[in-house]
Amino acid sequence: MEIKSKTVNTYQASINLGLQRHYSDDLIPKEEVIQFIQDYQKSRLIKDERLISVNIFKSSIVCIGQNEPHLVIQFIDYPKADLSHQDIKKEAVDLAEAFINEYNQNRIVVVCTDETILLEKSEALDPKIKK
Repeated sequence: MEIKSKTVNTYQASINLGLQRHYSDDLIPKEEVIQFIQDYQKSRLIKDERLISVNIFKSSIVCIGQNEPHLVIQFIDYPKADLSHQDIKKEAVDLAEAFINEYNQNRIVVVCTDETILLEKSEALDPKIKK
């Protein structure tokens, strides 16, 4: 059996999603986020035949007094999906905006190969951050 390969220029986009609902102690379960992502993926596949693949891993964001559990949702530049770099960035931003609305987040950062995008409802900071 012949193994074929396909190479594309790499483009990375990731979303940093805090798991505290609007600075509270109410944590969003990882499984709930996975289900939300899978529903989003299905809708994108049906609407525009876009195959979106992500890698999800746990992390913590630490800033002075803040130590918040996070998920990093890393978009995979899957050669079979044939998405442009702009398409990947748009999907990452659209999903991040959906997270803000679904999980009552104040801000989310989308980190891309070419830029970092801050999406926020207000400039309020987590009260645990001590200046």
